[in-house]
Amino acid sequence: MSAASSLLQAVKMNVSFGGIQAVKDVHLDVGFQDLLCVIGPNGAGKSTLLSLLSGTLRPSSGRLLFEGRDLTREPPHEFARRGVIRKFQGTNLFQWLSVRDNLIVAGQGVSADREGPAPDLDEMLSLIGLRHRSSDIAECLPHGERQWLEIGMALMCRPRLLLLDEPAAGMSVEGVRRMADLLRRLSRDMAVVVIEHDIDFVRQLRCRTMVLHQGEVIRQGSFVTIEKDEEVRHIYLGRGKGGRDARRA
Repeated sequence: MSAASSLLQAVKMNVSFGGIQAVKDVHLDVGFQDLLCVIGPNGAGKSTLLSLLSGTLRPSSGRLLFEGRDLTREPPHEFARRGVIRKFQGTNLFQWLSVRDNLIVAGQGVSADREGPAPDLDEMLSLIGLRHRSSDIAECLPHGERQWLEIGMALMCRPRLLLLDEPAAGMSVEGVRRMADLLRRLSRDMAVVVIEHDIDFVRQLRCRTMVLHQGEVIRQGSFVTIEKDEEVRHIYLGRGKGGRDARRA
């Protein structure tokens, strides 16, 4: 993918923590309307990679380009101003505010920092399936609904690149299906990068998949191709020559 067709490019990025290299020579292209899922075993460097893409961690070496502009040394708020919005693995809500007020607060930063209004509040409540919960205090929501609320808060920021760390964690089977449908729909209007452990969810996304192992990209391609790769099956899915069943890593 050329720079002209890329929203974001990571070029030979490396991150070391002491003597441990968490990310090794990672090159990544994310298009303007792209859906990418990053998988790999625990300790593969997935969350570190997401921190690099959101600007909360600077690489030891390499470059990060957003629409061709070098943001490698820019602070996280500059990434956010340009539309790079991250949802972390754990929920991060205003626990004492209502569902509606959480969305309002999330949208206020957009109104102050970027051109154009925040998304319509009622439409967002319908999109995330929480219209019936709009007056409820956030801390009273079950975990799955907290996940949906935080997705809504991220979308209130009008992302151009949405970064999600295990967005389907703790959701019901139906919630996982709804999340996969939503992310495929969102990728028509923005770029979405997802870190996920649940292989059934990754399968439902039906998108380009990148496999990290010990900080390195070892495979990229469709999930159908990735799932059949013998090395990936052995390292991540747990179905090597021993014939073990696929598992969550």
